[in-house]
Amino acid sequence: MIRASRAVDPSLSRRWVSSGHSQSGHSALWAANMASRYAPELPLQGTVVCAPPAPASRPSAYPGMNHQQVVYVALPDAFATVARYFGR
Repeated sequence: MIRASRAVDPSLSRRWVSSGHSQSGHSALWAANMASRYAPELPLQGTVVCAPPAPASRPSAYPGMNHQQVVYVALPDAFATVARYFGR
């Protein structure tokens, strides 16, 4: 997606984040796990995962990933954070 976007508009940043909720949270973790091997020219800045499936949230499931760049968020926390950000 990032490579395709940059092919259309080369001024777009090469930096990116992965994020997802529930099953797509698992996909975000997997993308983060593969990022340095699949697209080393595109620096991953971090990963935000809301309510990932339990086995997917175990760091041992992704041995090659830098888990210091991953934020796991429980859904009520995510809603509270969004509400604070938008001042509601």
